[in-house]
Amino acid sequence: MKITIVSFKNDPHALAVAWGLRTIGYNPQILYFTALADHHKITLRPGFDGKSTIKASNLSFPISESDTIWWRRPAGVHLPGSLHPSDRKIAEQEWGILQKSIISISGYNDCFCVNPPGEFHSGSLKAFQLIIARAVGFDIPETIISNDPLEIKSFIKNNPRTIFKTSTPATWVHSDGSHAEFLTELVEWNDELADSIAACPGIYQRYVEKKFEVRSVIFGETIFSFKIDSQEDKNSLLDWRKRPEYTRGIVTPINTPEFVSDRIRGLMKELSLVTGSIDFIVTPNEEWVFLEINPSGQFLWLEYDCPSVPLLDAFCKFLISRSDDFVYNNKPHVYLHEFDKIANLVMAEEPKIHEFIHSSVVPE
Repeated sequence: MKITIVSFKNDPHALAVAWGLRTIGYNPQILYFTALADHHKITLRPGFDGKSTIKASNLSFPISESDTIWWRRPAGVHLPGSLHPSDRKIAEQEWGILQKSIISISGYNDCFCVNPPGEFHSGSLKAFQLIIARAVGFDIPETIISNDPLEIKSFIKNNPRTIFKTSTPATWVHSDGSHAEFLTELVEWNDELADSIAACPGIYQRYVEKKFEVRSVIFGETIFSFKIDSQEDKNSLLDWRKRPEYTRGIVTPINTPEFVSDRIRGLMKELSLVTGSIDFIVTPNEEWVFLEINPSGQFLWLEYDCPSVPLLDAFCKFLISRSDDFVYNNKPHVYLHEFDKIANLVMAEEPKIHEFIHSSVVPE
Protein backbone atom coordinates (compact mmCIF):
# COMPACT_ATOMS: atom_id res chain seq x y z
CA MET A 1 0.00 0.00 0.00
CA LYS A 2 1.22 3.50 -0.92
CA ILE A 3 0.42 6.27 1.57
CA THR A 4 1.25 9.96 1.12
CA ILE A 5 1.13 12.54 3.92
CA VAL A 6 0.98 16.21 2.88
CA SER A 7 2.22 18.68 5.46
CA PHE A 8 5.14 20.96 6.39
CA LYS A 9 8.62 20.20 7.72
CA ASN A 10 8.86 19.00 11.34
CA ASP A 11 5.10 18.78 11.79
CA PRO A 12 4.86 16.55 14.90
CA HIS A 13 1.56 15.01 13.79
CA ALA A 14 2.83 14.05 10.34
CA LEU A 15 6.08 12.62 11.74
CA ALA A 16 4.32 10.67 14.49
CA VAL A 17 1.83 9.13 12.05
CA ALA A 18 4.61 8.30 9.55
CA TRP A 19 6.55 6.59 12.36
CA GLY A 20 3.43 4.72 13.45
CA LEU A 21 2.76 3.46 9.93
CA ARG A 22 6.38 2.28 9.57
CA THR A 23 6.14 0.51 12.91
CA ILE A 24 3.05 -1.35 11.72
CA GLY A 25 4.80 -2.31 8.47
CA TYR A 26 4.03 0.39 5.90
CA ASN A 27 6.37 2.94 4.32
CA PRO A 28 4.60 6.29 3.82
CA GLN A 29 6.11 9.32 2.12
CA ILE A 30 5.76 12.94 3.23
CA LEU A 31 5.18 15.66 0.63
CA TYR A 32 6.07 19.15 1.86
CA PHE A 33 3.63 21.42 0.04
CA THR A 34 5.60 24.45 1.22
CA ALA A 35 8.72 23.12 -0.53
CA LEU A 36 7.39 22.60 -4.07
CA ALA A 37 9.62 25.42 -5.35
CA ASP A 38 12.89 23.93 -4.05
CA HIS A 39 13.01 20.47 -2.41
CA HIS A 40 10.15 19.01 -4.46
CA LYS A 41 9.73 19.80 -8.16
CA ILE A 42 6.28 18.91 -9.38
CA THR A 43 4.80 17.77 -12.71
CA LEU A 44 1.08 17.28 -13.33
CA ARG A 45 -0.17 15.53 -16.48
CA PRO A 46 -3.97 16.01 -16.60
CA GLY A 47 -5.72 13.02 -18.15
CA PHE A 48 -4.22 12.92 -21.68
CA ASP A 49 -4.26 9.09 -21.72
CA GLY A 50 -7.31 8.75 -19.50
CA LYS A 51 -5.50 8.96 -16.18
CA SER A 52 -3.90 11.99 -14.59
CA THR A 53 -0.41 11.70 -13.12
CA ILE A 54 1.22 13.83 -10.43
CA LYS A 55 4.94 13.42 -9.80
CA ALA A 56 7.30 15.25 -7.44
CA SER A 57 11.04 14.91 -7.01
CA ASN A 58 12.52 13.43 -3.81
CA LEU A 59 9.53 11.15 -3.27
CA SER A 60 9.41 7.35 -3.33
CA PHE A 61 6.50 7.13 -5.78
CA PRO A 62 4.23 9.47 -7.84
CA ILE A 63 1.55 11.19 -5.77
CA SER A 64 -1.07 9.97 -8.25
CA GLU A 65 -0.20 6.34 -7.36
CA SER A 66 -1.14 6.86 -3.72
CA ASP A 67 -3.72 4.48 -2.28
CA THR A 68 -4.29 6.90 0.61
CA ILE A 69 -3.48 10.60 0.93
CA TRP A 70 -3.71 12.41 4.25
CA TRP A 71 -4.07 16.13 3.55
CA ARG A 72 -2.67 17.04 6.94
CA ARG A 73 -1.60 20.65 6.23
CA PRO A 74 -1.32 21.59 2.52
CA ALA A 75 0.12 25.06 3.12
CA GLY A 76 1.27 27.64 0.57
CA VAL A 77 4.60 27.40 -1.27
CA HIS A 78 7.66 29.17 0.12
CA LEU A 79 9.15 31.27 -2.68
CA PRO A 80 12.76 32.47 -3.08
CA GLY A 81 13.46 35.83 -1.44
CA SER A 82 15.13 37.02 -4.63
CA LEU A 83 11.81 37.25 -6.52
CA HIS A 84 10.70 40.74 -7.53
CA PRO A 85 7.45 41.71 -5.71
CA SER A 86 5.53 41.80 -9.00
CA ASP A 87 6.86 38.36 -9.96
CA ARG A 88 6.11 37.06 -6.49
CA LYS A 89 2.44 37.99 -6.83
CA ILE A 90 2.15 36.10 -10.12
CA ALA A 91 4.06 33.11 -8.75
CA GLU A 92 1.84 32.93 -5.67
CA GLN A 93 -1.26 32.95 -7.89
CA GLU A 94 0.11 30.20 -10.15
CA TRP A 95 1.20 28.04 -7.22
CA GLY A 96 -2.18 28.49 -5.56
CA ILE A 97 -3.98 27.24 -8.68
CA LEU A 98 -1.60 24.29 -9.13
CA GLN A 99 -1.91 23.25 -5.48
CA LYS A 100 -5.72 23.36 -5.68
CA SER A 101 -5.52 21.31 -8.87
CA ILE A 102 -3.38 18.67 -7.16
CA ILE A 103 -5.82 18.45 -4.26
CA SER A 104 -8.83 18.21 -6.58
CA ILE A 105 -7.32 15.66 -8.99
CA SER A 106 -6.07 13.38 -6.21
CA GLY A 107 -9.60 12.17 -5.51
CA TYR A 108 -10.17 10.92 -9.05
CA ASN A 109 -7.49 8.21 -9.15
CA ASP A 110 -9.25 5.75 -6.82
CA CYS A 111 -7.42 7.27 -3.89
CA PHE A 112 -8.77 7.36 -0.31
CA CYS A 113 -8.42 11.04 0.62
CA VAL A 114 -8.43 12.22 4.21
CA ASN A 115 -10.33 14.47 3.79
CA PRO A 116 -11.91 14.33 0.31
CA PRO A 117 -11.02 17.14 -2.11
CA GLY A 118 -13.51 19.99 -2.34
CA GLU A 119 -15.28 19.09 0.90
CA PHE A 120 -11.95 19.64 2.65
CA HIS A 121 -12.39 23.35 2.00
CA SER A 122 -16.16 23.79 2.40
CA GLY A 123 -16.02 21.77 5.61
CA SER A 124 -13.59 24.33 7.02
CA LEU A 125 -16.06 27.22 6.70
CA LYS A 126 -17.45 27.97 10.14
CA ALA A 127 -20.70 29.56 8.95
CA PHE A 128 -21.47 26.54 6.76
CA GLN A 129 -20.61 24.18 9.63
CA LEU A 130 -23.07 25.93 11.94
CA ILE A 131 -25.87 25.69 9.37
CA ILE A 132 -25.29 21.95 8.86
CA ALA A 133 -24.86 21.31 12.60
CA ARG A 134 -28.24 22.91 13.28
CA ALA A 135 -29.81 20.94 10.43
CA VAL A 136 -28.69 17.60 11.94
CA GLY A 137 -30.10 18.53 15.35
CA PHE A 138 -27.31 20.21 17.32
CA ASP A 139 -27.87 23.35 19.36
CA ILE A 140 -25.58 26.18 18.23
CA PRO A 141 -24.78 29.60 19.72
CA GLU A 142 -26.59 32.63 18.33
CA THR A 143 -24.03 33.98 15.85
CA ILE A 144 -23.32 36.73 13.37
CA ILE A 145 -20.29 37.02 11.10
CA SER A 146 -20.02 40.66 10.16
CA ASN A 147 -18.01 43.84 9.66
CA ASP A 148 -21.08 46.09 9.91
CA PRO A 149 -20.66 48.23 13.06
CA LEU A 150 -24.41 48.85 13.37
CA GLU A 151 -25.26 45.14 13.19
CA ILE A 152 -22.50 44.25 15.63
CA LYS A 153 -23.50 47.02 18.05
CA SER A 154 -27.09 45.77 18.01
CA PHE A 155 -25.99 42.16 18.52
CA ILE A 156 -23.85 43.07 21.54
CA LYS A 157 -26.69 45.18 22.99
CA ASN A 158 -29.04 42.19 22.75
CA ASN A 159 -26.37 39.79 24.04
CA PRO A 160 -24.50 41.54 26.87
CA ARG A 161 -22.07 38.62 27.09
CA THR A 162 -20.76 38.37 23.53
CA ILE A 163 -17.58 36.59 22.52
CA PHE A 164 -15.44 37.46 19.52
CA LYS A 165 -13.26 35.06 17.58
CA THR A 166 -11.63 34.79 14.17
CA SER A 167 -12.37 32.27 11.41
CA THR A 168 -8.71 31.30 11.14
CA PRO A 169 -5.83 31.37 13.65
CA ALA A 170 -4.62 34.96 14.14
CA THR A 171 -0.95 35.13 15.12
CA TRP A 172 1.41 38.09 15.37
CA VAL A 173 5.19 37.64 15.15
CA HIS A 174 7.21 40.11 17.24
CA SER A 175 10.60 41.51 16.27
CA ASP A 176 12.32 39.11 18.70
CA GLY A 177 10.72 36.13 16.97
CA SER A 178 8.16 35.43 19.69
CA HIS A 179 4.51 34.81 18.80
CA ALA A 180 1.24 36.17 20.14
CA GLU A 181 -2.00 34.39 19.28
CA PHE A 182 -5.48 35.86 19.47
CA LEU A 183 -7.80 33.66 21.51
CA THR A 184 -11.52 33.89 22.27
CA GLU A 185 -12.46 37.09 24.14
CA LEU A 186 -15.55 38.68 25.66
CA VAL A 187 -16.18 42.04 23.96
CA GLU A 188 -18.02 45.26 24.67
CA TRP A 189 -19.11 47.84 22.14
CA ASN A 190 -16.83 50.84 21.59
CA ASP A 191 -17.89 53.55 19.10
CA GLU A 192 -14.27 54.58 18.62
CA LEU A 193 -13.46 51.18 17.09
CA ALA A 194 -16.18 51.29 14.41
CA ASP A 195 -13.76 51.97 11.53
CA SER A 196 -11.39 49.20 12.63
CA ILE A 197 -14.30 46.79 12.96
CA ALA A 198 -15.45 47.61 9.44
CA ALA A 199 -11.99 46.78 8.07
CA CYS A 200 -12.19 43.10 8.99
CA PRO A 201 -15.12 40.69 9.47
CA GLY A 202 -15.26 38.64 12.63
CA ILE A 203 -17.39 36.05 14.41
CA TYR A 204 -19.61 37.32 17.23
CA GLN A 205 -21.48 34.79 19.36
CA ARG A 206 -23.73 34.82 22.38
CA TYR A 207 -21.76 33.45 25.33
CA VAL A 208 -22.92 29.96 26.34
CA GLU A 209 -22.71 28.97 30.01
CA LYS A 210 -20.44 25.96 30.51
CA LYS A 211 -20.49 22.99 32.82
CA PHE A 212 -17.54 21.58 30.91
CA GLU A 213 -16.27 21.31 27.33
CA VAL A 214 -15.78 18.33 25.04
CA ARG A 215 -13.41 17.60 22.17
CA SER A 216 -14.59 14.74 19.95
CA VAL A 217 -12.22 13.17 17.42
CA ILE A 218 -13.68 11.22 14.50
CA PHE A 219 -11.95 8.61 12.32
CA GLY A 220 -14.52 7.14 9.94
CA GLU A 221 -17.28 5.66 12.14
CA THR A 222 -15.11 5.75 15.27
CA ILE A 223 -15.62 8.60 17.75
CA PHE A 224 -13.36 9.40 20.70
CA SER A 225 -14.61 12.06 23.14
CA PHE A 226 -12.78 13.88 25.91
CA LYS A 227 -14.20 15.95 28.76
CA ILE A 228 -12.31 19.19 29.42
CA ASP A 229 -13.03 20.61 32.89
CA SER A 230 -12.31 24.17 31.79
CA GLN A 231 -14.44 25.69 34.55
CA GLU A 232 -12.20 24.25 37.28
CA ASP A 233 -9.45 26.81 36.60
CA LYS A 234 -9.92 30.59 36.40
CA ASN A 235 -7.43 30.77 33.51
CA SER A 236 -9.55 28.52 31.30
CA LEU A 237 -13.06 29.77 32.04
CA LEU A 238 -13.39 31.42 28.63
CA ASP A 239 -10.78 29.59 26.55
CA TRP A 240 -8.79 26.65 27.91
CA ARG A 241 -5.90 27.52 25.60
CA LYS A 242 -5.20 30.45 27.94
CA ARG A 243 -4.31 28.02 30.71
CA PRO A 244 -0.51 27.71 31.08
CA GLU A 245 -0.78 23.90 31.21
CA TYR A 246 -3.48 23.86 28.49
CA THR A 247 -5.56 20.74 29.22
CA ARG A 248 -3.04 18.86 31.34
CA GLY A 249 -4.85 17.60 34.43
CA ILE A 250 -8.33 18.71 33.33
CA VAL A 251 -9.07 16.30 30.45
CA THR A 252 -10.46 12.76 30.72
CA PRO A 253 -11.95 10.29 28.21
CA ILE A 254 -15.73 10.02 28.25
CA ASN A 255 -18.37 7.99 26.43
CA THR A 256 -20.14 9.85 23.67
CA PRO A 257 -23.92 9.85 24.22
CA GLU A 258 -25.72 7.93 21.49
CA PHE A 259 -27.77 10.94 20.38
CA VAL A 260 -24.56 12.96 20.02
CA SER A 261 -22.84 10.16 18.06
CA ASP A 262 -25.80 9.96 15.68
CA ARG A 263 -25.69 13.71 15.06
CA ILE A 264 -21.91 13.68 14.61
CA ARG A 265 -22.20 10.99 11.94
CA GLY A 266 -24.97 12.96 10.26
CA LEU A 267 -22.79 16.07 10.30
CA MET A 268 -19.80 14.24 8.84
CA LYS A 269 -21.97 12.79 6.07
CA GLU A 270 -23.46 16.17 5.18
CA LEU A 271 -20.01 17.80 5.15
CA SER A 272 -18.53 14.79 3.24
CA LEU A 273 -15.73 14.55 5.81
CA VAL A 274 -14.13 11.31 7.02
CA THR A 275 -12.16 12.81 9.90
CA GLY A 276 -12.31 15.90 12.07
CA SER A 277 -12.12 17.32 15.59
CA ILE A 278 -15.31 18.84 17.05
CA ASP A 279 -15.60 21.26 19.97
CA PHE A 280 -18.71 21.25 22.17
CA ILE A 281 -19.90 23.10 25.23
CA VAL A 282 -21.95 21.06 27.67
CA THR A 283 -24.22 23.43 29.59
CA PRO A 284 -25.30 23.15 33.24
CA ASN A 285 -28.52 21.64 31.84
CA GLU A 286 -26.49 18.91 30.06
CA GLU A 287 -27.19 20.34 26.59
CA TRP A 288 -24.48 19.70 24.00
CA VAL A 289 -23.84 22.91 22.02
CA PHE A 290 -21.84 22.58 18.80
CA LEU A 291 -19.10 25.17 18.32
CA GLU A 292 -17.06 24.06 15.30
CA ILE A 293 -15.30 21.22 13.53
CA ASN A 294 -11.70 21.37 12.34
CA PRO A 295 -11.27 18.93 9.41
CA SER A 296 -7.49 18.82 9.96
CA GLY A 297 -7.33 19.55 13.67
CA GLN A 298 -4.56 18.26 15.87
CA PHE A 299 -5.50 15.33 18.09
CA LEU A 300 -2.34 13.68 19.41
CA TRP A 301 -2.13 16.13 22.33
CA LEU A 302 -5.12 14.27 23.73
CA GLU A 303 -3.13 11.03 23.83
CA TYR A 304 -0.37 12.88 25.70
CA ASP A 305 -2.95 13.89 28.31
CA CYS A 306 -4.81 10.55 28.21
CA PRO A 307 -2.27 7.83 27.28
CA SER A 308 -4.88 5.10 27.73
CA VAL A 309 -6.59 6.26 24.52
CA PRO A 310 -4.54 5.04 21.49
CA LEU A 311 -5.36 7.82 19.02
CA LEU A 312 -2.10 7.43 17.07
CA ASP A 313 -2.68 3.72 16.53
CA ALA A 314 -6.33 4.28 15.61
CA PHE A 315 -5.53 6.97 13.05
CA CYS A 316 -2.76 4.92 11.43
CA LYS A 317 -5.16 1.99 11.03
CA PHE A 318 -7.81 4.35 9.70
CA LEU A 319 -5.44 5.46 6.91
CA ILE A 320 -4.60 1.83 6.16
CA SER A 321 -8.27 0.82 6.08
CA ARG A 322 -9.10 3.21 3.21
CA SER A 323 -12.68 3.23 4.51
CA ASP A 324 -14.99 6.00 5.68
CA ASP A 325 -16.83 3.22 7.60
CA PHE A 326 -13.72 2.47 9.68
CA VAL A 327 -14.36 1.01 13.14
CA TYR A 328 -11.37 0.76 15.45
CA ASN A 329 -10.74 -2.69 17.01
CA ASN A 330 -8.97 -1.25 20.07
CA LYS A 331 -5.95 -3.56 19.67
CA PRO A 332 -3.10 -1.03 19.57
CA HIS A 333 0.33 -1.71 18.07
CA VAL A 334 1.85 1.77 18.34
CA TYR A 335 1.84 4.24 21.21
CA LEU A 336 2.56 7.95 21.19
CA HIS A 337 4.85 7.76 24.23
CA GLU A 338 7.14 5.43 22.25
CA PHE A 339 7.39 7.98 19.44
CA ASP A 340 8.01 10.72 22.00
CA LYS A 341 11.22 8.98 23.06
CA ILE A 342 12.71 9.36 19.56
CA ALA A 343 10.89 12.48 18.27
CA ASN A 344 13.96 14.74 18.32
CA LEU A 345 15.98 12.14 16.39
CA VAL A 346 13.21 11.77 13.79
CA MET A 347 13.04 15.56 13.31
CA ALA A 348 16.83 15.79 12.97
CA GLU A 349 16.70 13.29 10.09
CA GLU A 350 14.15 15.34 8.16
CA PRO A 351 15.28 16.75 4.76
CA LYS A 352 17.22 20.02 5.03
CA ILE A 353 14.70 22.28 3.35
CA HIS A 354 13.87 25.88 4.07
CA GLU A 355 10.54 26.30 5.84
CA PHE A 356 8.60 29.29 7.07
CA ILE A 357 5.69 27.56 8.83
CA HIS A 358 6.08 26.13 12.33
CA SER A 359 3.75 23.97 14.38
CA SER A 360 1.84 25.80 17.07
CA VAL A 361 2.43 24.60 20.61
CA VAL A 362 -1.21 25.44 21.35
CA PRO A 363 -3.64 22.59 20.63
CA GLU A 364 -6.19 23.54 17.98
